[in-house]
Amino acid sequence: MKRNRIFSIVALAFILSASASGIYKARAQEKKTYIADKIIAVVGDQMILFSDVVMAEAYYKYDNRIPENDNLSEEERTQILEQMLMMKLLATEARIDSLDVSQVNINSQIDDRQAMLVEQYGSVEKVEKIRSKPMFMVREDMKKQIEEQVLAEQMRGQVVGKVTITPAETKRLVKKLKDDEVPLIPIQYSYSQIVKKAPSNDDTKLAIKERLLDMRARVLKGDNFSALARMYSDDQGSATRGGDMGYQSPKALVAEFSDAMVSLKPCQISNVVETEYGQHIIELIDKKNNKYRCRHILLREKFSLIQLDKAIKQLDSLRDVIINKDNTFKDIAREYSDDADSKNNHGRVLNDEKEMYLGLRSKTDKFYVDELKTDYSHLYNLKVGEMSTAYQTYDERGNLICKLIRLDNIYPEHKANINDDYTIIVDIVINKRKEEVLNTWLEQKIKELYIRIEEPYRSYKFKNQWAK
Repeated sequence: MKRNRIFSIVALAFILSASASGIYKARAQEKKTYIADKIIAVVGDQMILFSDVVMAEAYYKYDNRIPENDNLSEEERTQILEQMLMMKLLATEARIDSLDVSQVNINSQIDDRQAMLVEQYGSVEKVEKIRSKPMFMVREDMKKQIEEQVLAEQMRGQVVGKVTITPAETKRLVKKLKDDEVPLIPIQYSYSQIVKKAPSNDDTKLAIKERLLDMRARVLKGDNFSALARMYSDDQGSATRGGDMGYQSPKALVAEFSDAMVSLKPCQISNVVETEYGQHIIELIDKKNNKYRCRHILLREKFSLIQLDKAIKQLDSLRDVIINKDNTFKDIAREYSDDADSKNNHGRVLNDEKEMYLGLRSKTDKFYVDELKTDYSHLYNLKVGEMSTAYQTYDERGNLICKLIRLDNIYPEHKANINDDYTIIVDIVINKRKEEVLNTWLEQKIKELYIRIEEPYRSYKFKNQWAK
């Protein structure tokens, strides 16, 4: 299998940051092996050390699931070093151009990475032991790497940020794309849904609230919030961490939760907060630079078989209405579905995740198989226009729901083309143009800037003329 050779500046910066260096230094310490460091390259006044390259290659293996003892090809080692040289050059030029790095944003990222390290290893003391330095020095290492990453990204954005192409240029440039530059698009599906939630029970909701109030009272009397979260919270992601959600921006959270969180002082515990996810109690741990670190315990309503059966039967009845052509799927979805997003779109399901990932200008209704999750098992054997039977599943918030789906279209596997995959093609062409602009800029800067590369790295076959 061909190895994945995508190795971005962001990924590279991460491997040079605390988390990755912690991983690989820990492994080195376990084996009692130590590497004598030396300078292998200089870009401007910035050095690349042998240990930096070792760490970068280790992360590349980790990221691509390559066995630790396997040797990388010369092509792979060349690519890794060239990315490192590029990041150093971009950061150096950013400093020359006096580009600013927001220290508030930097400090926030340092806090996030420290929290991740502490979570990974269990305590600050263990992190310090693994890194062989006190936490303030670990944070200083993080700061340097994050600043360099931010500067490099800002400089790159300044160089290629204004690159645009017209529809006419797109058509012309698509014809020039090589066959291996055009991706193979896997099979995709579009579908519609009618969602019914099991009828809520006021007595059950009140019982959940009373359970949370009891837990709150126990914590106020001395019980451990983290222990209760591990035992009882329905948020499996944070429960294993004692309910710890790490540092979060209030804007990233639903309004009811964030409003309650920001009103707390450290060590304070909220009253019961109800959101679309369920009911919570929240303990504020810390606040730094407009980011909040909190723990929470989430309890969701548990539905009885009778409640779920009622929702399934209602969907079965709606299915019969559609089959008998007494009403259309679109109209039924708009009138009866409990899912606000698809309801307002006549039941049509839109792929918000793909929109965010690809930066699409308009929403898409196409889903790859792995994006369909549990819906795929009810969809794959349908013909276009057919409906499934009603079934139970979970929504993106983790709530138990019942749904009925209809297969609207199948898009077979194919080579990307401008008619069916316009946004993907535009993305490919723009990125190709940006790469050309960046390479032209790099060629000029490489000529102007002091760059030295030691052997044997100097003889690598770089894309750009780094070894002058």
